Amino acid sequence: GTISVGDVLDLEVDRERRTATMANHSATHLLNAALRQVLGEHVKQAGSLVEPERLRFDFTHSQALTREQVREIERLVNTWILDDHARTVEELPQEEAKASGAISLDGEDYGEGDVRVVSFDGVSKELCGGTHVDHTSFIGSMRIRSEQSIASGVRRINAVTRFGALQLAEAQEEALTAVAATLRTSPKDVVATAQRLVSSAGKPAAAKPVVDRAQTEKAV
Repeated sequence: GTISVGDVLDLEVDRERRTATMANHSATHLLNAALRQVLGEHVKQAGSLVEPERLRFDFTHSQALTREQVREIERLVNTWILDDHARTVEELPQEEAKASGAISLDGEDYGEGDVRVVSFDGVSKELCGGTHVDHTSFIGSMRIRSEQSIASGVRRINAVTRFGALQLAEAQEEALTAVAATLRTSPKDVVATAQRLVSSAGKPAAAKPVVDRAQTEKAV
């Protein structure tokens, strides 16, 4: 159809998509705070994408994250989620907002007027105009799917929350069960079993015994 001046329209927000987007956006703020706490305050946001299905966060850091660092960041975010931090929103003059400790995006033009500051109980405080959950517990949980380099000194994290995090956990459990069945072991013993197989496969074949032809002929 067409829209003309004076038309009366009904606006309806897709609640399911909005809910998922809110969770991923708030999780992005918590992820930013966790990265700065675990890796250091040199970490700066270098881009982000928030969708109903996932979140993507680019940040400045010169080295690949270790498995332990990824686990610590993920656990820290999930701890804040479980702690049920409340969201607060303030409209402040830009300089006052920055002086209060609110993180801003380098190079972003926030205009001359007041800016919107989104906080989660002292855990995270950023200049942001987007939609967010009222409490962190509404995020459910966050799981990091990947961490990689995308440019010199810039890395990227892909993550999921809510039902996306649940689906990831279910897929990983199914994969573990399938591998355990293939190796004819239990899920709790699958690592040890796989390590034994790899170790066994890496050993050189046993040398054939040397046959002394002269002694053989003498025996015959």
